Amino acid sequence: DVKSILARNLPQAKIDATWVDYHREYDVSTRYPDEDRSYYGVYFNLSISPFQGGRNLSAWRRQKIAVNRYRQQLVKQRHAITTDVEIRYQQLTESRARISNAKDTLAEATQAYQFSLKSAELGVVSIADVLDAELRLSHAEVNLIDSKYALQMATVQLNYAVGGGDI
Repeated sequence: DVKSILARNLPQAKIDATWVDYHREYDVSTRYPDEDRSYYGVYFNLSISPFQGGRNLSAWRRQKIAVNRYRQQLVKQRHAITTDVEIRYQQLTESRARISNAKDTLAEATQAYQFSLKSAELGVVSIADVLDAELRLSHAEVNLIDSKYALQMATVQLNYAVGGGDI
């Protein structure tokens, strides 16, 4: 295809030739001798269009460069999208692990709080220790809530990165 397109831009020569044999019937008269009654015509036309392909070749090369540039941009965009999806998936995996860790921490903080309450009832620990255990329990609950929020955000961002619609 490229060769045929390039060949169209080369100089072109056109040759047209015609031959005409007219034989006219005239009234017999003395004014027209027989030699003048028949005549022939030969027409020869040679037309050469000059090379106009320089402009076309230059435009074709510019278009080829533009196409290559767009291909490179497409490859770059594909890599960017792939990287973005991989990062969002890693964030989702990390958020799930963070929730698991936060649940374990909450369970330990709950046990420590209950243990400190029992110890306070028995008079073994002071009320400050109970308040510290309650504070650790509150921090563990907040950490679990933050982990759930991070998981939801990671899910939404991954869905957005892969081009998903509504959740």
